[in-house]
Amino acid sequence: MADATAGVARLPGRRKPRRWRRWRSRGYWKTAVCHGAEKFLPWPASRTAFLNGCSRYRRKGGRSGFIPCARWGSVTSVINNALRILRRMLKKAQEWQLLSTVPIVKLVEEQGREELIEPWMEQRLLTVTAGPRLTGKGRKSRVGWEPFRTVLLIMLDSGLRPGEIFRMRWENIHWDKGLIFNPRGKSRKSRRYVPLTERVNVALQDRKEGVNEGWIFPSKRARSGYITDREVSKQWLEAKRLAGVPESVVLYCARHRFSTDAMEGTGNLMAVMDAMGHGSVNTTRIYTHSNVQQIREAIERRNQLSTKPVEAVQKLATKVATVA
Repeated sequence: MADATAGVARLPGRRKPRRWRRWRSRGYWKTAVCHGAEKFLPWPASRTAFLNGCSRYRRKGGRSGFIPCARWGSVTSVINNALRILRRMLKKAQEWQLLSTVPIVKLVEEQGREELIEPWMEQRLLTVTAGPRLTGKGRKSRVGWEPFRTVLLIMLDSGLRPGEIFRMRWENIHWDKGLIFNPRGKSRKSRRYVPLTERVNVALQDRKEGVNEGWIFPSKRARSGYITDREVSKQWLEAKRLAGVPESVVLYCARHRFSTDAMEGTGNLMAVMDAMGHGSVNTTRIYTHSNVQQIREAIERRNQLSTKPVEAVQKLATKVATVA
């Protein structure tokens, strides 16, 4: 390791490339990171596993593009997470004197999700899941549409993330105050209260069965004791097909719908941020979809107000001309 570190340190200062593409092609970063593995390995496996695919390339538009872990496809947020981790690791390598300089790692521009679950989609999904669920042979399924139906209602009315819903406990439901307490999540802002609507209240009461503590969505198979997206995804795909919902719409779009409706209904950005568990306005902007129809109606109202004085002047001029 000492020899490898010395080799990196001997690189001429004027020839050290500042751009990530050159660093990638010459393998400087890989030398430093790999020889610093003894220090990097204590990091969580999820943060370092992407190094196995960091040298994979995909040709796009005649140029070689760096795609961390080709199996991730074109999920921009996942790629940026890997690049952030790599950037942090290179900074650490510089602090540990494995590198004398650090390349510039630019993130891929992220585009917000354009789809959300429209009112007609919600109505069809709830109609489909209100009836019995049939198997491929036309028999009534023993499982039915639960827990998917309740999960969908909670996402639409409370804006919780799927993982936060799966970890819900009866102790955190404040029936008298109409609130749901979420103790933890993916960020520090995830610890929050969210609204408990009437239809979510009814759906949870149907699952309660006299229990006052424990998981709301228990699972006998999972080690954690509660369900995962595996139990919900199959029901979601089947309900989406029966309801005629476009293929591009995913279950997470229900959270976008909650944010958009909450912003349009209240106009209180800070309240929506708190309910969504966001720490940045820019993050909330991704979830809030602008309503062009609402803007058009506002412009129409303005036009109607601006034409009234003109109409009054025309009527007065006509009246004066008639008298004359």
